[in-house]
Amino acid sequence: MINTFILCGGRGMRMGGVNKGRLKLCGRDFVEILYDEFIPFGKVYVVGRKEKFPEFPSVDDMISDIGPVGGILTALSMSESEKALIIPCDTPLFSRKIGEYLLEISAGYEIAAFFTEKLTPIPGVYSKSLLDDLMKFVEGGGRSLTSFVVRRKSIFVHPRSWNLIKGVNTPEDYAHLLEIYGCQH
Repeated sequence: MINTFILCGGRGMRMGGVNKGRLKLCGRDFVEILYDEFIPFGKVYVVGRKEKFPEFPSVDDMISDIGPVGGILTALSMSESEKALIIPCDTPLFSRKIGEYLLEISAGYEIAAFFTEKLTPIPGVYSKSLLDDLMKFVEGGGRSLTSFVVRRKSIFVHPRSWNLIKGVNTPEDYAHLLEIYGCQH
């Protein structure tokens, strides 16, 4: 079993301030899709804005307004499992099968994540043992998740399909996703 954390603390600025976890794909919220997909793994939590997701087990960021680093810090501090699967809320196509693959390849590594044309540190599997070093990084002013990740014992894989891990960051991305699935919101 592994704890899964869906990061929902962003402001959605490129989406016009929209709460991306509440975007819908074929009538279901992105967060609902991810929650249902990963509940067979074990406990699933929404991290970032607790009041925005009252129907799910959720928690506020320990330290707000520091980006994904804050969400991962919160996730690792809460994780009951040695490794934690961290997923951004704007990746509704991310599947349990991909999560299982990341967990499998993470053996012997602190972090397992993706590399496309650039490093994509979330979604990823993170070891709870990173918690103290990540806290020191944040306390020292570190905010770039990538700069933290590249200094750790990590493995990066290229996804077979970029669309399965690509975040919905803009209205154009969202329109494209809806077009692919042939459904309305």
